[in-house]
Amino acid sequence: MGPPGGGRSNITNRMVRHYNNLAYPEMSKNIIRNIFRTMSLHFLDRFSTKVTSNIDNMVEACLNVY
Repeated sequence: MGPPGGGRSNITNRMVRHYNNLAYPEMSKNIIRNIFRTMSLHFLDRFSTKVTSNIDNMVEACLNVY
């Protein structure tokens, strides 16, 4: 959403209250890798070792696609 003008209208406060703004500083690849790895470990902890041993490869593949 940009500022009003050029075909864009003002957004009322009544509408804005339904949205959240989220801002964060640029993260390094190591931090992103750590977040993905932690979430994957938590989600896949009930799977066999064959699956959990490949989490690092999966995270790297996700980062490469991203």
